[in-house]
Amino acid sequence: MAAPATLGGRVTHVGPSILGRAHGPDPVQLDIVGVERATTGRPEIRVLGEAKHRNRPMGIEQLERLDALRRRLGAPEARLLLVCDAGFDRHLARAERARRDLELVDAERLLTGD
Repeated sequence: MAAPATLGGRVTHVGPSILGRAHGPDPVQLDIVGVERATTGRPEIRVLGEAKHRNRPMGIEQLERLDALRRRLGAPEARLLLVCDAGFDRHLARAERARRDLELVDAERLLTGD
């Protein structure tokens, strides 16, 4: 239900995914992977994200993990989406202000939308 600006384009499919050995030595789970079918017919990754239900704010380590996964996938244009009902620490808030490729979604935004 997110706007195209949040997802980095018109995403045709969003869901969780597990990256297998083709993308590194160990399988990795991602909560949010959004793809768009390109004009070539090949899907292009538009968004990578993590969604967490926690009792403390999400920290910068989640962003660092997504940055590394985006590099492994060869998807430099993919937007990064962090979703956390407990909000975000000051480091993530600062990163969101400094970066155009990052969206932070807290509980209020989840309930009210874009």
